[in-house]
Amino acid sequence: KEIKEKPPLVMPTPPKDDPDRVNALSAEEMDKLWAECVKETASRWNESSKARDSFKKLGIAGIYYAMPKLATSSDRIETSWATSVIVGQGRKAVPLLMECLKSGNDSLRNAAMGLLGEIGDHRATEAIIPYLQNTEIVNLAYRALGNLKDAAAVPAMVETIRQRWQGRLPLG
Repeated sequence: KEIKEKPPLVMPTPPKDDPDRVNALSAEEMDKLWAECVKETASRWNESSKARDSFKKLGIAGIYYAMPKLATSSDRIETSWATSVIVGQGRKAVPLLMECLKSGNDSLRNAAMGLLGEIGDHRATEAIIPYLQNTEIVNLAYRALGNLKDAAAVPAMVETIRQRWQGRLPLG
């Protein structure tokens, strides 16, 4: 079996019209604040924190910073914090997450799909449905669509099950 090289993690560019841009920090400041947030999450996860509250105020800039951390980190605390940041932004995160679905990077795509389901915004339904045909992530797509609870996804989900049952699509 041929080993496929992973594509590099390339994030979409943040929008120029981001209303949260006034809260943006330099890359060095973001790194420092992120490290403090992860440290606080590990030691005082149930308490409010200045660093974590500051990071959440970054809005879209925080999402753009947290997403690659979520997709690449093996640290459970860091990924938990990244998830919290992104899901905490709710609907604001959806356009970026839908862009990340198109990424050639499996980790980024899979993380985005899970988060879209967790956020529960129906705008993501049509973007996730094509992944029902992808045997590598069909279960993740079903889970995300199930979490979205959008009736518009049901026909595609049923049809994919029918095709698998009839042997026209391989099982995931």
